[in-house]
Amino acid sequence: MSSLIGGGRGLGIGVLAGLLAGMLAGGIGGRLAMRVIAVVAGPSSTGVLTDNGNAVGDITTGGTLVLVVFSSVLNGVVGGLVYGAARPSLAPLGRARPLVFGLLILLVLGFTTIVAENRDFIRFGSPILNVALFAAIFVAFGALIVPLAEWLDRAVPRTDALRSGPAGIGLAVLVALSLLAGLLILALFIVTTAQTLAGVAAPGTGFGLTTSFVLLGLLGCAVLARLGSAFPWSRLPLAVPMLAGSWLTLRSIASILGLG
Repeated sequence: MSSLIGGGRGLGIGVLAGLLAGMLAGGIGGRLAMRVIAVVAGPSSTGVLTDNGNAVGDITTGGTLVLVVFSSVLNGVVGGLVYGAARPSLAPLGRARPLVFGLLILLVLGFTTIVAENRDFIRFGSPILNVALFAAIFVAFGALIVPLAEWLDRAVPRTDALRSGPAGIGLAVLVALSLLAGLLILALFIVTTAQTLAGVAAPGTGFGLTTSFVLLGLLGCAVLARLGSAFPWSRLPLAVPMLAGSWLTLRSIASILGLG
């Protein structure tokens, strides 16, 4: 029972740190990346509609909010659960952990943002620069989530939150809610994937089946790996969706750069 509580605490800390890191790196960093791309693309591209229907150079509150929510909820939660599961394995890396995890999460989740079918990577500015800017977002995510998770690990009480004062209680509640959010998103992916397989999902909604399976595998295996951390083999299944995500990311980057 104590291992389950400890595993749930570790996952909750990972998700909360991932939400915060995703909001900063993906939301703010993503908007900055788009601004740089618009500048490099030049005045002739100003006002041209992107594949998402947004005008180049037009920074709107709604667009920024969507970007922040997408980065926080999707990449933040998935990346947070992966970090929560992989954190014990990354501990021996010491100060290299932020960079290593940033590069790892770029490989595993990069395909959700660096999408070969999105023609904007080729239409505006330099494809190499565009890929590099969005790749840097994931590296920044890794640089942020590691110290955030370490701070939360020290601040969130391990046993009785009631004895740690209002701050400890508040953080413990936030961690518990974050874990619940991660599990709800896992359940949502299960339902959506099942509906897609059954042919009852609305056309054009959600991700493709391959993407859904990779994200579903990452979420499910990360939860199982952390809750079953007492078993040496518990993290092995996580390698399967991680390898699949890495293949999708590398294939997407190669397609954009004309390498494959």
